[in-house]
Amino acid sequence: MEFVNLASQRAIILAPITKYCLRPSALNGFVVGYGTTNTSEINKSIGMIADFCRGQFGNRTGKITGMDMIASPMSR
Repeated sequence: MEFVNLASQRAIILAPITKYCLRPSALNGFVVGYGTTNTSEINKSIGMIADFCRGQFGNRTGKITGMDMIASPMSR
């Protein structure tokens, strides 16, 4: 995924969602994991991702074309 590769060039390491799919998938996005991270680091990291996204896609609201958003809790 080009987005993930571009992010890695800026020391932002993202996992493409397709890495976690059991079968080939048309999903286009990345996984954000934060299980053992403190809230300060989460906020800092999400800010870095947001700044990177603004640089790639501009400062706009709404769905970013080509990125699927899925929320899936690990436990219920």
